[in-house]
Amino acid sequence: MKKRLFIALDLPEPFKKELINYQRNKEITELLTNFSPRFVSKENLHITVSFLDTVDEKLIPGLIENLRATSITLNPFSLQFDNLTLAPPGRFPRMIWAVFDKTLSYSNLMKKINETVVTYIIQNKH
Repeated sequence: MKKRLFIALDLPEPFKKELINYQRNKEITELLTNFSPRFVSKENLHITVSFLDTVDEKLIPGLIENLRATSITLNPFSLQFDNLTLAPPGRFPRMIWAVFDKTLSYSNLMKKINETVVTYIIQNKH
């Protein structure tokens, strides 16, 4: 059996509260009536680092182990909020994304995470 997976970073609690306040803002809600965006609960707000699509369930425990080992090698960093945008790009909007300034640290995180995933899945495909 396969599962749809993605790798995400949790958001700081104050930022989650700020995003929830946007969801409750009547002016914002009225602007979005034609788009029907999905508002998620505070617990599900996150930054998607990598969308893996479908992965064989048998690979998930090893993948988690490898990602934990990779995460230990990463240094903490900060992201600066830029704006909100309707998403996904190029398709009918059904979500609202928080956009952050690009940083080398985040790019390196994505690169290391993706390398870990690809290496593990290739090595364990059979």
